[in-house]
Amino acid sequence: MRQPFMIALSISTPLALGGFIFTPWPAPMPLIIGLCGALLGFSINAICLRPKRQLDIEGEV
Repeated sequence: MRQPFMIALSISTPLALGGFIFTPWPAPMPLIIGLCGALLGFSINAICLRPKRQLDIEGEV
């Protein structure tokens, strides 16, 4: 079984870096598209990869 961290990196990195590198040059556009790619990667990872740990809260002190 593959590590979830490596799967998340393999999804997020091409989206963010590809958006930054392959965007035409007028100054703020590569940064904006790269950040949008990072947010898209984060959204895909949040939907597809669920945490394995369970948090049980029993009562407040």
